[in-house]
Amino acid sequence: MAIPSTTYDIATATNPTSALTDFTFMIDLSRMSAAWWAEVDTSDGTRGRASKNDGTTELATDWIDFNDTAETGWLRVKWTGTLASSGTQIVRVYPPNTGNVAYGVSDTYGQYNAYDSDFAAYYPNGGGTDRTSGQTTLSGAGSISEGDSAGKIGVSTSYDGSTQYFEADSTPVTSQPLTFIVWAKPDVIGYKTAIQLSDKSQSDTWYALTQATSGKLWEWCRTPASSAGGRVESITNNISTTSWNQYTGLEYTSSSRAIRLNNSNEATNSTDLTPTGLDRTSVGRAGDSSPGAYFDGLLQEVQIHSAARSDSHLSEEYNQTNDNATFWGTWTNVPVSGTGYELTLDTGVFTYTGNDLNLLKDSILETNTGVFNLTGNNLEFSKTNVLTLETGVFNLTGKSLSLIYDDGSQSAGSSPLGNRPKSYTKRQKQLYYIDKILRGI
Repeated sequence: MAIPSTTYDIATATNPTSALTDFTFMIDLSRMSAAWWAEVDTSDGTRGRASKNDGTTELATDWIDFNDTAETGWLRVKWTGTLASSGTQIVRVYPPNTGNVAYGVSDTYGQYNAYDSDFAAYYPNGGGTDRTSGQTTLSGAGSISEGDSAGKIGVSTSYDGSTQYFEADSTPVTSQPLTFIVWAKPDVIGYKTAIQLSDKSQSDTWYALTQATSGKLWEWCRTPASSAGGRVESITNNISTTSWNQYTGLEYTSSSRAIRLNNSNEATNSTDLTPTGLDRTSVGRAGDSSPGAYFDGLLQEVQIHSAARSDSHLSEEYNQTNDNATFWGTWTNVPVSGTGYELTLDTGVFTYTGNDLNLLKDSILETNTGVFNLTGNNLEFSKTNVLTLETGVFNLTGKSLSLIYDDGSQSAGSSPLGNRPKSYTKRQKQLYYIDKILRGI
């Protein structure tokens, strides 16, 4: 479907530190303008659109928790191609409207295509529903309720530290490379696991992001023979229980892994380890053959990637989720019409059929050659507009054309002007001869 001809909001993204390909933006829809929300006439977010600022390059979108009554929601938008580290890169967001077709999840610009092929699983509310095409959807236990609490961004899920978790007996990634990203606000510091990929029949085979009793963060690659050999611990920073923390773990290769806490590179590890037989995804606990380490607190924006994301990618993701308002700045509304525009036809035929054409003050409608056709409806000009026809044919069929002079007098469609005025302005001269041309006198 073509980009709609409705109002839209625009904003300029914060550039990454180095160029990225097919990066997925996040946008807080509560920050869209009042004019944007006024055009929303549906609760179906998939009827919204996004594009680059050329107005023709449509971008795939995922409308998360869209609420047209509360005027809230989150939008994931994949910037197709290169997101440069310099220059101005603007996104247009068009409001959901019943005039647009609802996109299916697998459509070219639908939900699944808002994420690149390395976005293996994504749980924005902290567990349960996977937004990616991999569909590793997790089942809850302990009467857990997805998205039951306020989050760093939108809503999060509360874990009780003893019985609650989300889990599936499959994994979106089975080996290196991989990336874990989680936003967490723990209630207590202790041995607690935020996310784990494990062999459910073993007690010591996994990849995991785990809190330590010391208040440090671990990215842990474990095999039966390794014990703590593949564990990376945060060095500079400790986990906070009073604010949100972003946990990030990376497995580049079997002998290269790293950990980040709140966008800070903390430590690396080079022990050569490759867990095998991974067949369980757990959020909120260690879900191997001896389950435990239940998380106590809030989790959201849980991501699993089948690539070791670059520092530039991780920083861009941190910046947009940590402070979306600063990342985008002000969203500015662009209305359907405006002042000071030019409609120009140098050659060929311009045809406008079946509706009124209204030009605002100071607009210019000009055809140097060819034919301008307006059939069946009114053509309205305000005072000080210029209508110029140098050569060719101007056809107005079925309605009158009324032109207003600078002095307030009017050329009516039903009566000729007669003799040319002895004293007239340049604009009166233009209108006088247009009138004569139209009447054939």
